[in-house]
Amino acid sequence: MIRSMSTHSGRLFMTMPSILNRPIAPVHIVFIVLAIGIGSWAYLDCPGVYYGYVRGEFDLMTKDTYVLRFARVQAESEPQWRWSRRSTFTYPIVHVEIEGENENKSMYVLFPGPRYRIGGEEEPLTVDRFVRPVAGDERGFDQQAEELYDFVESMGQGNMRRPRHHTYSVDKPYKGSFVHFRLGRPAFLPLGGAVAASWIIASAILWLVKRRRKSTTEN
Repeated sequence: MIRSMSTHSGRLFMTMPSILNRPIAPVHIVFIVLAIGIGSWAYLDCPGVYYGYVRGEFDLMTKDTYVLRFARVQAESEPQWRWSRRSTFTYPIVHVEIEGENENKSMYVLFPGPRYRIGGEEEPLTVDRFVRPVAGDERGFDQQAEELYDFVESMGQGNMRRPRHHTYSVDKPYKGSFVHFRLGRPAFLPLGGAVAASWIIASAILWLVKRRRKSTTEN
């Protein structure tokens, strides 16, 4: 008697519907594949709203007289949506500060152009016009000022080194360092939430459609 009851209960358990022996609906398969694909892409490329930040400090020194001049470069890009974290930034306004023994100068380099603004005046920028305020009245800074111009120009054209958490060091022709950060918010969680919400809505709609068809058939 006990053996027959256990056999009957075993058969009943095997015939009862469960999540494990039910076939997965095509809509669930689509969303599972979609979630895996979007999740992998969002994890690897980290799309989101980002902006770039650069700050550099450089020591310019003449070889013969060992006179020092200090250059500071700073810029921040506009926040914008980016599809990949590997993309770099362009900086439309670069602030350059020069400190010497007897003078301090400040100017803004504007892109595209480039143009420069000292005080309230704005004029087209060339290498010679950039070297003049950087080198000042001292001799021996021309080559280093030209290299600094190339660095600033690379910022405006989006050709500088990619953002990273570590500091970049510069040894030639001047010494110094700069940081290039990528700041902002990744879209990993919003994208995951959008996929989950779409999945729930689609499942609810399909459930309502099936229930309506079932009630119509029964009536």
